[in-house]
Amino acid sequence: MIAWMVYAVLVGGTVAIGGWALERLAASAGWPRRFAWLAALTLAVAVPLTGRTRAAVAPPVQEATTAVVSLVSGAPVADGRSVVAPVPGPGVANSGRIAALAWGTASLAAFFVLGCVLLVVAWRRRRWERTRVAGTPVYVSRRFGPALVGVARAKVVVPAWVSELEPGARDAIIRHEEEHARARDHIALLYGGVAAAVFPWSPAIWWMCRRLRAAVEMDCDERVLASGIGVADYGTVLLNAGTRSRGWWGFAPAMGKSRSLLERRLKTMSEKQQKLGAGRAAMLACVALGSLVTACDARLPTEIGDVVDEAIEVQAREFRGGTLARWAQDSYDGYLAKWFVSDPAPLVLVDDVRTERYEDLPESVRLWSESGLRRDGLVDRVEVIGGSRSLELYGEEGASGAIRIFTKGRSVEEEIVEAVAESPKESDRDNLWGGKFSGMTGSRPFPLIIIDGVRVTVHADTLDEDGNPAPWPDPTPMPDPRDIERLKVIKGAAAVMLYGKEAAGGVILIYLKK
Repeated sequence: MIAWMVYAVLVGGTVAIGGWALERLAASAGWPRRFAWLAALTLAVAVPLTGRTRAAVAPPVQEATTAVVSLVSGAPVADGRSVVAPVPGPGVANSGRIAALAWGTASLAAFFVLGCVLLVVAWRRRRWERTRVAGTPVYVSRRFGPALVGVARAKVVVPAWVSELEPGARDAIIRHEEEHARARDHIALLYGGVAAAVFPWSPAIWWMCRRLRAAVEMDCDERVLASGIGVADYGTVLLNAGTRSRGWWGFAPAMGKSRSLLERRLKTMSEKQQKLGAGRAAMLACVALGSLVTACDARLPTEIGDVVDEAIEVQAREFRGGTLARWAQDSYDGYLAKWFVSDPAPLVLVDDVRTERYEDLPESVRLWSESGLRRDGLVDRVEVIGGSRSLELYGEEGASGAIRIFTKGRSVEEEIVEAVAESPKESDRDNLWGGKFSGMTGSRPFPLIIIDGVRVTVHADTLDEDGNPAPWPDPTPMPDPRDIERLKVIKGAAAVMLYGKEAAGGVILIYLKK
């Protein structure tokens, strides 16, 4: 979530640069400025929310970061390469949840304030006197205004002191607010407020909203001046309104704004607008176009799961000749479980040990899977190998790609071998294995049992008196529990790697006291 928010801020900043360039071009050509910022705000919100859709295509081939050996010939592969560069392990999941919670809280607060302002304005408008000024129906308040209030049916509101002005000044104020209503500037400012409420943590969005407010006022000034009012007279009216007006709704088009904006408006009106030269106009156009392309083409931050899923789809296309992989419909608890049930299924290796079942994954990797690939401190990196290189390394088993998971600095045996007990507990002395191991030794295939390095022959057809597999199906005498110093259990792929196929059911290591 935090990576996505940073991505949204960067996109907003890029779009803001393009909006600034477009505003300069529009001002030079005599076009309305506000549309540049409306378009920029739309892109700054839409691009991060929608992202850029991408077809599943093979990513660039990059150097593999670890030495690999072909499992087909046993020879080292000097130029081993991977389809996807190694993906770093995930960050802490809590930070993303906290960021999402803070975002939601800030947005709800912003929308709540905006809604309260609309309700307060609607309530106060009922108390204002209705009259006509310069032939236009308006509301008269004590001090609020001049401004345009409302959403669907916006109305002009002026303070009581407007009626004391000369007719020319009064007409200029009413004309200004009527131009706002005719251009529906109140909708444009409300749109900017909604964009800021959606992304309240984006400084670029707030800056563009401020630029939009300025553009709305300057466009309105140009329309008023085009109606025949003199620049000097209109400037005097703006100064008078700016010093006496009072407003408390930031999204209402109003004649009186901040002092800096008022100075900018007066300066823009008094100076004759000069057209840009061809070279400068071309440079601004390139900046605007480049910012637009950069923002729209920016890739969303990629999660580990997205990288691997895309690589599996790519390999499935190659393996099936264009048909996407099919995920099995079976339910699974962890994110990684679908890698084992997909069709075709990729080869999964944990610390270069092949794992055929999700249940055989080390506990740390399963915990990582159940956390949505976000829990920190469990997995170091993930590497995806595909194409002909996967076939060279792993033979036909690697036809649908290979996924290599590297854990945090622990060896395979340290990860999978569990020290069950230093010695049997007193409660287990009558049953060497206790409840935990009696089920294991009664399973099929039986685990490989090794006592002080000597393999114990296991007979799968040995049954007890009730017809069930015997807990110790071997003629070798069972050691006295008091002679056992400690036990170890090796499970899954690690057992097969260390002791061969005979250990498919796991390995139980028994160490006797000397």
